[in-house]
Amino acid sequence: MINILIDWKKEKPFFLQEELKNLGFDVEIFDIPNYNYKDRSVKYRIVFLYLKYLKLALRAVKNTKNDDLIICWNFTTSIALGYICKLLFKKRKIMALNIIAHSRTPIAEKLRKKIFQPVMNMKNYFISVNSEYYIDSYVNRFDVARNKFFILNDPIQSTQTIPFKPTSSYVFVGGEAQRDWETLFKACEANLNIKFICVARKKYFDSTLTIPSNVKLLFDVPHEHFYELMKESTIVTIPLKSQLPAGLIILLKAAVMNKPIVATHTPSTTNYIKDSTSGFLFKQGDYNELSIKISILYNDKKLQSYFASNLLLAITENHSHQQYAGRLIEIIRQIDSKLLDDKNENITYYK
Repeated sequence: MINILIDWKKEKPFFLQEELKNLGFDVEIFDIPNYNYKDRSVKYRIVFLYLKYLKLALRAVKNTKNDDLIICWNFTTSIALGYICKLLFKKRKIMALNIIAHSRTPIAEKLRKKIFQPVMNMKNYFISVNSEYYIDSYVNRFDVARNKFFILNDPIQSTQTIPFKPTSSYVFVGGEAQRDWETLFKACEANLNIKFICVARKKYFDSTLTIPSNVKLLFDVPHEHFYELMKESTIVTIPLKSQLPAGLIILLKAAVMNKPIVATHTPSTTNYIKDSTSGFLFKQGDYNELSIKISILYNDKKLQSYFASNLLLAITENHSHQQYAGRLIEIIRQIDSKLLDDKNENITYYK
């Protein structure tokens, strides 16, 4: 039995459950029945969100058996799960998918290490990342063994694609994690003839930034409206201020919408975009390069179509739901093999 923790209310089939079932596995989903979007968007409600993570983890532990595998779609839930297993003396195999832990202030880093490390060093705890680069980073920051980590790239967001449609509407920029609004706004000021629609999370936005005249800034719009704005855009831009994973949900969603992309060059974005072939990549913080590439792409319909079709082809061929599930099963088998080897090493044989 494979158990999966998701950090939302399951109202429609979850692709990973369906794909694993197709491979012949029994799969149980544990969701958050009282999930509330405001828990993420309103600052003070983060406490409610973490309490829901704890309840989710507790329910999963209570409804599974010793040595059962529990996969956490959200990394934070895996930390809650690890502590509950420790407190209740329960033995579970935990797989945390795609750790994202951006660097904080020195004090915050020290605190987070103290919280994460006891769980990350549990014998039955394993983690996926989407680049070798991130393994080195997390091993050093959290003092965790390298053999805890496995490479698993994020899959395509949807199998339903939207045909490419040339437009001259606006550049869309949206998201919350590690968005480099300062660099973006400097690039906007260099392209006053182009309209930008930006959607940010208000609790993370730097209110001291000056908003250029060609930028329409929105905060915390509903999910459906967010993607409708993306759908009607000419190009999508993903400016990031960290080399750690960020922006991939937007990137993959834009890809299935056949939207050409300009994104910050990071180990994550290069898994999907080949510069000048399936999109434009620019150096982190380089607003001049960003402004030039936005201008070139926005004004070249043939290049837009070329980038969009190449990106969609690359993602559907290399990052499908089926490939993601297949790679996950490979990792699970490697984990089982490792744990079995460790167990055999601890057996004392007598002649």
